[in-house]
Amino acid sequence: MVEMFIEAEAGSCDKHDYDEKSMEYRGCRTAVVPFPYPYGFILGTLTEEEDGVDCYLITDETPPAGSTVECEPAALLEFFEGDETDHKILAVPVNSQQEIDPRVCRTLEKFIYTIWTRFPEVQVRVGSLLPKEDALEYIEKYRI
Repeated sequence: MVEMFIEAEAGSCDKHDYDEKSMEYRGCRTAVVPFPYPYGFILGTLTEEEDGVDCYLITDETPPAGSTVECEPAALLEFFEGDETDHKILAVPVNSQQEIDPRVCRTLEKFIYTIWTRFPEVQVRVGSLLPKEDALEYIEKYRI
């Protein structure tokens, strides 16, 4: 089980930006399309880029931005931004029967490619969906 901090609510274009070390609120950015699932980062993690490990919460619930949710990592979505690896954890609420099916993957892939249309100079690529064990290993790699 991990704790996820919500930066963007499902159905909203607003992504609230926080310093992921101090949790200081830094403002809000607007995406070109609404987030399909709650989005944020895993608390207690920090990558080489000084960011928490990115996470989508696969759920029909809509926890508010600024809240924390206990969840279970379910899969790891490979994502590459230029030469940088920036994989995304796909998590589900604790004790949920939610599954990560092909529809979820298609929805996320479409969303990710659409939001990056604002930055045509950056090459992005969504890779494979990796199993839960890879997600747990990825989180552990960046645990602080």
